[in-house]
Amino acid sequence: MTTQEAQEEDGPFLITTPKKDPQHARRVIRWNRKWTEVAKERKKDPYVYEQLSSDPCFWNHFQQDYYETVLQDKKGAILMQWIDWKYMEGLKDLVVDEVIEACNKQHLKELMALQYPWCKEIIAQFYATVYFEPNIEKTIHWMTNGVRYSVTYAKFAAILGFPARLRTNRCKIHNENALDTNTLHFMYQDVDYELGTIKGLLPFYAYLNKILRKTLSPKEGDAGNVLAYTRNIMYKMGERPKHFDVFDFIFEEIRIISMMPKRGLSYGPYIIKMIEIVAKKKFYKEVSHTGYQIRPIKAVHVQSRRATRASTRADTSSSVTKLDSNSSLRYFKAIFNMCKSISIRQIKECKERKKNTRMFKLLLRNSNYSLRYFKAIFNMCKSISVRQIKERKERKKNT
Repeated sequence: MTTQEAQEEDGPFLITTPKKDPQHARRVIRWNRKWTEVAKERKKDPYVYEQLSSDPCFWNHFQQDYYETVLQDKKGAILMQWIDWKYMEGLKDLVVDEVIEACNKQHLKELMALQYPWCKEIIAQFYATVYFEPNIEKTIHWMTNGVRYSVTYAKFAAILGFPARLRTNRCKIHNENALDTNTLHFMYQDVDYELGTIKGLLPFYAYLNKILRKTLSPKEGDAGNVLAYTRNIMYKMGERPKHFDVFDFIFEEIRIISMMPKRGLSYGPYIIKMIEIVAKKKFYKEVSHTGYQIRPIKAVHVQSRRATRASTRADTSSSVTKLDSNSSLRYFKAIFNMCKSISIRQIKECKERKKNTRMFKLLLRNSNYSLRYFKAIFNMCKSISVRQIKERKERKKNT
């Protein structure tokens, strides 16, 4: 194994890439898709024991095998971007201005504007070796280039711009359940929408979702859906503004990723900034942190989130007697869905009837006409008759 040395005393230092040592042949345990076992290993403190690995970049064989079998192919999987607020302010868009205001109230603007390139190898080694100590300080331990480091929860938070005063008396997103899809009506326009997806999102939430996917809740793939705790964040920034602990959300997401890396190795800029401050070193960082300029949403009628939902609540009492075109469209949609469900049930019943017919013919071919077979035929015919009666009643009811 060769170690690349820094060309200057003050950096930037080049990182060692772990490689298999042919002199240390051993059976490698594959940890991919063993998330339950990985979670158990992550709860064990590896640093209370002596170092045991064939590569000095890791402390034990679990970390080494986890890196080789899980993380090597995921380096740099999530591309994070910083938000160009000047560009957004220059759009002179009322809804965009609301988004900027909401981010500012949650003290997110500075974090989202952070420009910090990162090193894929350092982030991979961090996630391979990290251990979250369950003490009062909630200390994080990890290894970078074969050297052990530690940082407390409070210091990490301060490094990212969240001192104690910005974290007290704030709700913690991960103490909640992710919002159910059926509770997301507040994010959508009145027509042509699909809950849980980006289709029909009010412009405010459409902008916010795009920004969060590049910063606080980085996601790649499945761009058509509003995912997991992103829903809770959007709820607290929009429909019911409420301060939440931003750093605690990042901390818990990093902890979850260390056990379930199928999400991708996120938070590269935030982690590398913390590592460089703790290690008091500047490392070579090959991944550039690019700016994100959001595309303005083109819409015939654009409303702010407050105007849209406020008017919806105010007009609830009069909606019974006054049906506008939007309401009519909803009714037609409901009728269509009802007809669709009836059609699906009929297809299922037809398939079941064919299956029962085949069974009936098979029984007739059998030369042994015992009482058991005749009983089975009788029960089968009875169940078919009952289902047909129920279907006729339901069809009459729907008509």
